[in-house]
Amino acid sequence: MRDTSIEAYLSVQPTLPLLDSIVFRQIAAAGQDGITCDGVENVLDKRHQSVSSAVNRLMKKELIKDSGKRRVTRSGRKAIVWVVNDEAQMAA
Repeated sequence: MRDTSIEAYLSVQPTLPLLDSIVFRQIAAAGQDGITCDGVENVLDKRHQSVSSAVNRLMKKELIKDSGKRRVTRSGRKAIVWVVNDEAQMAA
């Protein structure tokens, strides 16, 4: 593959994997109230492993953060309520 072809390929790649983008949008849509991983799973009808992995990647990229709040999930356990990081919100 030529250098120009590689550059063209890289230029059209999305910044985030598709599922990460979908999960990010769902967390952003929750606003200041935030949403748990379980809440995202329920809304998107996705498996825990998939959503949890996306949340972890978004957290590592500092696009989302722990709000400090906890909410009871469908299983009755308390979980982190995620919100969009202020800096990421401004860039979105």
